[in-house]
Amino acid sequence: MSRLDLLAAEARKYSSFGEFESAYSLHCMRGQYWHVTDDSNFSVKAVAPRDLSSMGSGRGASVGLMVSCDPQLWFHYFSSRRFAAQIDLSRALPDRDYSIVDRGFGHEVFVRNLDVVSVVRVVPVESAIRSARYYNDEAIPQSKEALFDFWVGVRGG
Repeated sequence: MSRLDLLAAEARKYSSFGEFESAYSLHCMRGQYWHVTDDSNFSVKAVAPRDLSSMGSGRGASVGLMVSCDPQLWFHYFSSRRFAAQIDLSRALPDRDYSIVDRGFGHEVFVRNLDVVSVVRVVPVESAIRSARYYNDEAIPQSKEALFDFWVGVRGG
């Protein structure tokens, strides 16, 4: 699988370029997603996220998985977690299987339907940060015009 296959899978979820461009630009839905963890053998399982915001609210979090396109940001908050799991969301659909969360931490996606996601690989968090930086800053389209051309190509013209 090439790096652009991840973005192509994301692009196919949207019926219009406007929807895709909004998801790409505003919500960072770009195909490569990470979960920062302390488990070198991380697997997707039905548990509630263990983060400061959920624990500080005094109420339990819903069962699901928090992922982000920015493992560096999450490592900043959870520096004791030494690994990052790359999560495949290619079969997950917006609003049905996951939602964008805005709690002020940065890019967050809460995956509710764990049956449609899987772990691609687990790497040291530093490796995930380098991969995400390259992917977001170089590998994928960097302008609206290039993104449109990519979307047209993926959607078959």
